[in-house]
Amino acid sequence: MTSDQIDLILSYPSIPTLPTVAVKLLELTRNPDVSLTDIEKLVLSDQGLASRVLRTINSSFYGLESPCTTIKRALILLGLNSVKSLVLGFSLVDLTKNIDDSAAFDYEAYWRRAIYSAIAARQIALVTSACDSEEAFICGMFQDLGMLITYLVLKDNYADVLAAAGNNHEKLAELENEMLGFDHAQIGAAIVEKWKMPSHVIECIRHHHALDKVDQEHKNLVQVVALGRSAYEALGNDMPEQHMADLLCHSQEWFGQGDQDIGVLLESIAVAAGDLAAILGQDIGELPDIQAMLSKANEQMTMFTLEAQQQVEQLRQIESDLNQQVDTDGLTGIGNRKKFDRMFTMQFEHCRTGSKPLSVLIVDADHFKLINDNHGHQAGDAVLVGLAKRLSDCVRDSDTACRYGGEEFALIVPNMNAAVAEKLAGRILKSISDVPFDMSGVEGVSEKLSLTVSIGVAAIDPADPDRFESATQLLAEADRALYAAKDAGRNCVMVFNPNAKADSPIEEAASASEEVSSPPSASDSGEAPHIILVVDDALAAVLLHTLFRKLPGVRLSLFRNTTKTLAWLQQANLDSSNDQLLILCDLRSPDDQGIEFIRTLRQNCDLQNTPVVMVTTSDDPEVKQDYLAAGADVVYHRLQITSSLSKWRQSVFSLLSRSPAPAV
Repeated sequence: MTSDQIDLILSYPSIPTLPTVAVKLLELTRNPDVSLTDIEKLVLSDQGLASRVLRTINSSFYGLESPCTTIKRALILLGLNSVKSLVLGFSLVDLTKNIDDSAAFDYEAYWRRAIYSAIAARQIALVTSACDSEEAFICGMFQDLGMLITYLVLKDNYADVLAAAGNNHEKLAELENEMLGFDHAQIGAAIVEKWKMPSHVIECIRHHHALDKVDQEHKNLVQVVALGRSAYEALGNDMPEQHMADLLCHSQEWFGQGDQDIGVLLESIAVAAGDLAAILGQDIGELPDIQAMLSKANEQMTMFTLEAQQQVEQLRQIESDLNQQVDTDGLTGIGNRKKFDRMFTMQFEHCRTGSKPLSVLIVDADHFKLINDNHGHQAGDAVLVGLAKRLSDCVRDSDTACRYGGEEFALIVPNMNAAVAEKLAGRILKSISDVPFDMSGVEGVSEKLSLTVSIGVAAIDPADPDRFESATQLLAEADRALYAAKDAGRNCVMVFNPNAKADSPIEEAASASEEVSSPPSASDSGEAPHIILVVDDALAAVLLHTLFRKLPGVRLSLFRNTTKTLAWLQQANLDSSNDQLLILCDLRSPDDQGIEFIRTLRQNCDLQNTPVVMVTTSDDPEVKQDYLAAGADVVYHRLQITSSLSKWRQSVFSLLSRSPAPAV
């Protein structure tokens, strides 16, 4: 873009300017020693603005415990940056009020993007601690200001560009450069620079479509704002799963935060965006239906699995994972995973602080897959419903029975020690194995079907309340007890015993893995299993991430290409003595790229013994041989894994030499 073009845009007489209060606020905040009294006086000089700021601070958007009645108290409670972001947000609303509305420029869509992106950037900054959350909010709010200014100056010429781009915002910048010789990021940066906004705001706006060109000083902020845009696109795009995968992968790549609960994050963003839109007086349309959006993402994943035509049951589990928005399991009528997580955490804290016992039981149907294979999924569903009913009949009103996932159930039993919980588990075991399930309502199935279960038990002992530091740790011990029950032949109960002998099956299960919170290094040889997923297809990325994150005590890292994976591995300083590391690749890119990736891994002496699993869609037997010759440990065809995901997961996990696959 030439300086003449910049001058042409900036010299347009109708370009709006920041309100006087906002200009003076920016000037004051450039002084690091500015006093709160000076800021207070400035905001109070505009009583209308001061009133709006106080109404906002006392709204649900900030959720203060007691009312805030003065600007000075607001500055003390929330900080200067929070008040500054509010003033600038109101200023952006005010300076766009006088821009003529036009069918050629969708103002509702503009404000929807601005508000959602600003809120998302703020939330992600809080989660990652990568930058100041209010600075991220301001950058997210102002990043597309150049679109408004360009339309104001060029009118019909810019309307043609907008029409050509449609709803593809990333494509818009390309078309602007192609058709106009500049883009809205350059115009927006020039405008806010003229307004003397802080340098980090200017640079973020200038590079929000060119992340590779941003300098190191502003990199984290620009990346957080970019993640905010991905979150917005996931909420409003026709292909939400693509943007969910981008959000997961880039969160992992940039900030090591690849295991976020996307549903919870998007829901919090949507609610806060609705509140902010009401505060700013902007119409951004109806709030997105998060459950419907997640269901839409699930439908897209269904299309992926239909390629193998053998994913119906597994996709039900994925759908269950994505739709943890209500407390009731749709099939069985008892609590779902979301309810279990909430109630278990609450009961754990209550019993632990009150020195009361708490038991948790994990119940898993033995060989449940055979019921589906031999009698059909309707029969399997009927068994799950009956199983939930028997579990509910065995527990007290104060207990909580939930469907944990698939054919696995979990019981929260407060005020019950391990010995009594073991007896309860025995009664449950007997009630299920002694009485076959009634199948009279399922066509084509014999009237009765028999089933057994395996049960793992773990409990808080009031005599040793600090034995478990978290609810997650207690649940992991129950899960390992369940694994030991299965290992002992199924149809039995195992109770976790921290004092068991070293050769006890339950002790082996309990010590198989521990959680890790950072990438492995040379000192991590005794740490928990770490699976690195390298997946370049969005649908497959979501599917595999969902599949493997169910394994307790397992760390996941997700990457979208081999180049970034190799760079991360090099920085992680891995050691071949860590036999808890596994690399799994599912690449739709050319086969030679995967082959070269394996060869590079094997040339690294620290990774020579690391298991490498390849997934391919190619039917050419030579492709498999080339992968093996390059150094892959095993090669699977996509059809092989989709026929039984749980069995395939078990096979993959078995490659980790020290850890049997946890029960899920």
